[in-house]
Amino acid sequence: MRINEMKIKNLFFAIYDQLTRKGAWRNIFVTHNAFGIFSRYSHTARGSGKQKMSYPTKAVALRAAKAMSEKHGVHFSVYKCAWCDGWHVGKNAQNKVVHENKSGANNLSVVNKPNALYEALMRYPIVDLAPVYDKGVRGRTMSGRGSNWLLAKVRDAGVKVIIDLRTADHTDRYDRNVVEAGLEYHSLPIDSRNTDVHQIISSLPLLFELMDKGGFYIACAMGRHRTDIAIALYYVMHPSVPFEEVRR
Repeated sequence: MRINEMKIKNLFFAIYDQLTRKGAWRNIFVTHNAFGIFSRYSHTARGSGKQKMSYPTKAVALRAAKAMSEKHGVHFSVYKCAWCDGWHVGKNAQNKVVHENKSGANNLSVVNKPNALYEALMRYPIVDLAPVYDKGVRGRTMSGRGSNWLLAKVRDAGVKVIIDLRTADHTDRYDRNVVEAGLEYHSLPIDSRNTDVHQIISSLPLLFELMDKGGFYIACAMGRHRTDIAIALYYVMHPSVPFEEVRR
């Protein structure tokens, strides 16, 4: 998949739709259903290769999904297409034939791999600390003056790299504190309001490389929205799980 085959506008609308819908956390980090929007098969039929029916608005797509659900007796969901301007209707893996659901345990085992960094750090007051597969951890940026001791703790736990996603709220003091604590520091802004979209895209190969190596702590100011987007991009654009195995 090449990102230049999509319109940047549609890419971000599709991500926004997935992040703001009910059950977003489960769709992204448990079932992986959200990642299906980035497959070419979310835009074209797998068998024929023809473009799927496109609806001009979410409201129109919802009406079509309701009618299809009533006709076929299974749930149909709608999603903003990352490949075109429209909305599509489709079924998640849970609503297809029974044998496809047998892969659920395997997918969950990938998500729930033991994470030694998280286990070592969960005793400390790191806000919104959470594992990122078995490779690294995420949380709130530890940039406060009273947080230097936490930088030492993440270093001792095995973290080697701090990935800072902030833009306008970024400070040079934090850069220095990280380096003085013996950690590698990378500033990779993920914020379309304060950073050119093409700059964000050009930074993705380095982001993926750092995350592949493991031993990272990735964060934005609150450890949530920009961090969510960065990790979702990693799972989708450069997945540890083969893309064809991502559940939709």
